[in-house]
Amino acid sequence: MIDTDIERSAMVPPCDENAERAFIGSLFFMNSAIDVVRPEPEIFYSSQNQLVAETIVTLWDSGCKAIDAVTVGNELARTGRLEDAGGVPYLMTLSEAVPHAEHVRYYARIVREKYQRRQLIYKCEQVLSEARRPDSDIQHIVEHAAKMLQESQIGSQSRLTFNDAWQGAFKPPQMRECVIEGLLRRGEVGNFIASTKTGKSWFALMLLICIATGRDWLGRRVARGNVLLIDNELHRETIENRIAAVRFAMQIEQDEHKERFEYLSCRGDWISIQDLIEGIPAKHPPGSLNMIVIDAKYRLFGNGLEENSNDDQTTFHNMIDKFAGVMNCPIVLVHHSTKGDQTGKAVTDIGSGGGSQSRTVDLHMVIRPHQQSGFAVLDATLRSFVPVEPMTLRWNWPLWTVAHDVEPALPTNAKDAERVSVMQTKVLKYLSEDWISLSRLAERCSTKKDRNPFADIIDELKESGAIEISENYVPPNSRKATTGLRLTSDKMTSDTVQGSLSDVRGLTSDRLPPRQP
Repeated sequence: MIDTDIERSAMVPPCDENAERAFIGSLFFMNSAIDVVRPEPEIFYSSQNQLVAETIVTLWDSGCKAIDAVTVGNELARTGRLEDAGGVPYLMTLSEAVPHAEHVRYYARIVREKYQRRQLIYKCEQVLSEARRPDSDIQHIVEHAAKMLQESQIGSQSRLTFNDAWQGAFKPPQMRECVIEGLLRRGEVGNFIASTKTGKSWFALMLLICIATGRDWLGRRVARGNVLLIDNELHRETIENRIAAVRFAMQIEQDEHKERFEYLSCRGDWISIQDLIEGIPAKHPPGSLNMIVIDAKYRLFGNGLEENSNDDQTTFHNMIDKFAGVMNCPIVLVHHSTKGDQTGKAVTDIGSGGGSQSRTVDLHMVIRPHQQSGFAVLDATLRSFVPVEPMTLRWNWPLWTVAHDVEPALPTNAKDAERVSVMQTKVLKYLSEDWISLSRLAERCSTKKDRNPFADIIDELKESGAIEISENYVPPNSRKATTGLRLTSDKMTSDTVQGSLSDVRGLTSDRLPPRQP
């Protein structure tokens, strides 16, 4: 019995058909991996898998970015090879044979190693057959065997993929489909950041409804399609009443054509990002959704991940990136800002938790209070689009709308205003009708000439005509020309121009008489 088993195993070449099926099935769920672990048909042992792999490569190289059991089956049927590949039932089993699509590299390594072993056995058999010939050249056999064995070295496939930059420079590939005009594409990740109870959830909810109905969102076109809301803060009845309120305000009728809008209520039932990565593709095939909104981001942390850890934020966003790649759709994370005044912060510094969260996403969008009550300032940083200007939003429950007639002005930060006032006092104190070098003025103000608010104050005084500037000023005891400046009127002294920055900005040239010769 033992001898029979040994003989049978010796007859079957090294192969792992389970790994082959898992490899192909993973590519159905993660098309983006095709470039990384290209499924060359020859590495598969099963003839059916060879046909399927060949079709995947053909579709991918032709520009098809939606490869699954259906599209592969259609292509095989078109070429008359569907039955040779096992038919539709076999293609469906490939999708079901995937324990975890994220392990596609591991499955590919198994398949490739088995292929290399088969090649090694085949080449060794060639050497053995040649050695048995009585007229063969021993030296030639040795050299030939050494060369073939060298070519058959088994090694792990590198995760590094090098691309020809010049090819892309002269013939750049088409960018991913834009889902929100000028803001977000398929496979990208965005943050919506605002302070607690600002209305950021309503903001994201309106986006989902706009995509599902094809309506513009804040004046931007969207790609109409199916959407999914993952809400871990609200109860089911609260979610549906909010959707009803927005639907009514947007005047969406029941018989109006709408794409599918589903939600997942996770309040009281904690889920992790890994749960989403594993569970969502089973319900929604990759590419079938045009937007996923997760509200709120902070509730996905736990199970060892800490919101305030920069390393954990990086790990979390790497997982979100994979999720967006698997689903082939944009993912928006609704998140809260830190406590306190956000006015003086840069856009990328707003958001509770480790700072890497703003650098790892493709869209970082923030809502901050406006100078006027009832308005807000919307600002964003982008990765794959040209920069956008801040805009003013009007909050009229339950909708956010663009207020084109209101400038996007943030409230004045009290501490910043005090800094500006103190520096302005210093600048005007040392300015007079006599020339002074810019460097000397900055030195007397205990700052540097290119450091704000000093630099801003000088620019404002120049624009208002309160000072005149010369690039050829030669300070006393110096032979080198430098930038010099002085007040434009001998009637203007530090006392007469003392005041707030708004006073300086209000100065115009017609209020300052020209200097007399």
